[in-house]
Amino acid sequence: MIAVGFVAIFTVSEVINLAQGEFAALAGLVAISAVDSGMPLPVALVVAIATVTVVAVVMERVTVAPVKRLTSLTSIILTLGVSTALKALMLLILGAEPRASARFRVVTSSSSGSPSARRSCGSSGSRPWSLPVVWWFYEGTIVGKALRACSEQPIAARLVGISPKLATMLAFGIAGLVGAIAE
Repeated sequence: MIAVGFVAIFTVSEVINLAQGEFAALAGLVAISAVDSGMPLPVALVVAIATVTVVAVVMERVTVAPVKRLTSLTSIILTLGVSTALKALMLLILGAEPRASARFRVVTSSSSGSPSARRSCGSSGSRPWSLPVVWWFYEGTIVGKALRACSEQPIAARLVGISPKLATMLAFGIAGLVGAIAE
């Protein structure tokens, strides 16, 4: 899922987003904080996903969009800076102590850290639905086709009225969304 975020951004804007991992971490921390404050788990998950999606779009608007000549090196430096800033912000707000919520803990019959016990906690292999959903989005929706058009033929996409700036902003939003869901 995190790789989908990398690809969504890079194909549309050629930006290498090194803050993609922080999107997942931020989603987890927001969800834990929301649950600990008394919010029901489903609502906390929706809030976490929405928060991270907004953070991703704001990141694009504040750091990437203002740069006139964006090269791969510039995008790496920008997103590394955002990654560092997000980590620092999470440390300042939430502290350096490990956080967990009793509602997120998974009880396994094996107390050992065996691979089968870890797999039951939700590794990336437990999301087989993600690839068909991504395929459907890019092949079966108008928005997905517009993003593909911007990545494959940006000049032609602009000529038919597809805004590359809007597509880039949307790609960052998608990256934040899937990064949050990955957590």
